[in-house]
Amino acid sequence: MSPPPPPSTESRADVQTHNEDHATPVRRIVCPELDHGLQPAYGAPFCTRDAITKVPPVYPDLARERNVDGQVEVAALVCEHGRVVEIRVHKTDSHLLDQAAMTAVAEWKFAVAPAACWVNTPVNFRLH
Repeated sequence: MSPPPPPSTESRADVQTHNEDHATPVRRIVCPELDHGLQPAYGAPFCTRDAITKVPPVYPDLARERNVDGQVEVAALVCEHGRVVEIRVHKTDSHLLDQAAMTAVAEWKFAVAPAACWVNTPVNFRLH
């Protein structure tokens, strides 16, 4: 079997879904490396991985209008290649911030590692 082709430089498509209890937002992301037969380990352990690139969140207009700030704690499944392939909101100070947090973390890049793992990370929103 030949190795998978190199990662695409094209932008990744994503699919927004919700988990089984419909309470917590979940985002699954199509990773080019995974499209070539590599499967993420959804039962992967939690670990500490360094984010190489962190895209800051865009403050949601409605949250800004309502003076909402706070923190969204997300769990991101990071594949071996350092790409985020799934994001789940673990805890949130306001649901108005959830989508912006997931959108930002979806663009983060992590250090390459021998196996996929879940990474917990806070995303902070401050008005002042």
